Amino acid sequence: MLFETLDKLNIKYEYVTHKEVHTIAEADSLELNIDGVGTKSLFLKDNKDNYYLLILREDKKADFKKLKELVGKLSFASNEESILGINGGITPMAICNDHDNKVLIIIDKELEKEKILVHPNNICMTMSIRVEDIIKYIEYYDHKYIWY
Repeated sequence: MLFETLDKLNIKYEYVTHKEVHTIAEADSLELNIDGVGTKSLFLKDNKDNYYLLILREDKKADFKKLKELVGKLSFASNEESILGINGGITPMAICNDHDNKVLIIIDKELEKEKILVHPNNICMTMSIRVEDIIKYIEYYDHKYIWY
């Protein structure tokens, strides 16, 4: 379904298959022949049960003080399976499973012009896609995003 949607939206992407990975360290140990900036996605929530998916460079720490100024105090959420339809391996591509539109995507401004690496709802694959195309995908599913 994901690749069909990307094709329908005329979004260019590349992907490679590999062994299952659960962490950034495991992903970094792979020798992937694919172009893009490694990223991580954090699934967060506030005290009003609003949900956020933060996308940032894999080597960058989330600035929770800056996030608090942007959207309020956040903490890690643990119910990604019930909202995003995935168990671990958070990815912005899982937004297609958020049928109730509960998640706001927050994208690190440093990634704005980049091609990034994410998994396409399968932790045995890595996909390279431009951030502008991730935004097109997010908007296709009627979700909102903000820059951080």
